[in-house]
Amino acid sequence: MIYYQLFFIVLNTCIFATCQTLIAEDFAGPSFHPLPGMNSETDEQSVSENLSKGPLLFLGAVSCSSSNCHGSIKSTAPLSSLSYTIWQRHDPHAQAYRTLTSERSQRIAEKLKLESPAEKSAVCLNCHAAPQSGYEISESISNETNLEFVSNGVSCEACHGQAIKWLEPHRSYAWNSSLWNASRKKETGFKQLKSTVIRAETCASCHIGSAVRDVNHDLIAAGHPRLLFEYTSYMDLYAQQAAHWDIARDKKRSDGINSNQAADHALNSWAIGQLVCSSQVQKLLHQRLENSKAVWPELAEYSCYSCHHDLSRSESPAPNWRQAASDPKKGSIARAEFYSLFDRVILESTGLDTDINSLSKQELLNNQVDQMKPQHRDQMLELSASVSDQLDLRIQQYLSEPKNLVELRNNVLSDLLKQEHLQSIQSWDVATQYFLALSQLQTESFVSKQHSQSLMALQTIRANLAFPTLQLDHHENQQTHLINSPQWDSPHPLLIIRHELKSLR
Repeated sequence: MIYYQLFFIVLNTCIFATCQTLIAEDFAGPSFHPLPGMNSETDEQSVSENLSKGPLLFLGAVSCSSSNCHGSIKSTAPLSSLSYTIWQRHDPHAQAYRTLTSERSQRIAEKLKLESPAEKSAVCLNCHAAPQSGYEISESISNETNLEFVSNGVSCEACHGQAIKWLEPHRSYAWNSSLWNASRKKETGFKQLKSTVIRAETCASCHIGSAVRDVNHDLIAAGHPRLLFEYTSYMDLYAQQAAHWDIARDKKRSDGINSNQAADHALNSWAIGQLVCSSQVQKLLHQRLENSKAVWPELAEYSCYSCHHDLSRSESPAPNWRQAASDPKKGSIARAEFYSLFDRVILESTGLDTDINSLSKQELLNNQVDQMKPQHRDQMLELSASVSDQLDLRIQQYLSEPKNLVELRNNVLSDLLKQEHLQSIQSWDVATQYFLALSQLQTESFVSKQHSQSLMALQTIRANLAFPTLQLDHHENQQTHLINSPQWDSPHPLLIIRHELKSLR
């Protein structure tokens, strides 16, 4: 009898010890230590030592997937506990790697004559996955472990930062206390995406491009979509698809203003997004010029429609409508116009005088890009760095300046709808930025008088900007293909867009 009692005592002790381990793992995630205490000197010293060691490295999405961290599947769980689950199930970024295995991606890789298939090539993985920094300079990724890692696609750390130095303190109760302020979190590589500027910069580094994430003309010619990015419209669409954050709170939070009105933060986020994207465009130009192995001119810097349009003329010797609309001062090929359209009015409306020297540098840079002369490369390299640095400085000044948001909105709308500005809209890129800006900036004061008419005007503009579809027979099955061009073979859509914009004045 005593032996049986001893047996059950030992068994219960083992079960209890095992359960404690399972509970700790379920709370902190498998293979991690239990949560550190808030005031543990040992943990504090360990974290400090960890910050000073080694490079920033990715740990992979699995490090966020514990059911008691961000991987819960309970519908009643807090939104923060569902972040990984939402990303995995609904976020297009989670499918970024799988895109590389598609037939279209393989055709692009073949046309580029890449040494490896798209899903193993660094030129593709640098955007479609979150590879270690060491992989970004290699020609391809062949190790099976690494392939398993990058198959997560654009996962948590691609936006929130490599987690090797911040994961452990992030799991601590102290993470949201004063012990871990923004500057200290930044030291670990953690990106504070509650900041509008940091979030916009993070998005733009991929969706506009950077040194190792450059969708150049070779890629576009091989079949990759051209990258056009407007921050606020992108975030609105992304939130509809896969918001793993509190949208209601986010709509009342942006850098540099104190307001409870969602419309104010929408305006402020739009303005910050415009300035950040302008700066990133100049940074990308600088990086392209800095690459001595790359050819110049890099045609991705230019308006696609300078070359890709109907070259035929009418029976008369007069130029066709595109040629007639082009600015003879810019030459035959002009720099892309999608970005930097509203920087001046945003800065001036905030009380920031636009520096004549800065504007002249921007104008000189654009003129030299338009001329497409390799001998200007060194000067363009210097100018692009100067212009982007000046824009970054202006962004910080914009954040620190007190802002009259009503005045900013009215000034931007007034500037957009000036007669001379509407007449200068000659391209799909500019018309699209106007549409996106007006969609973001419209408020009750803007549309209260003729609410339905204003909405109808914007819908008409959108319909004329939309890319057309083409019906093709493929193996006796009719398929619908979206053409990645507006196919404006006449000025008619542009005239309709201008007319509808005038109706909003």
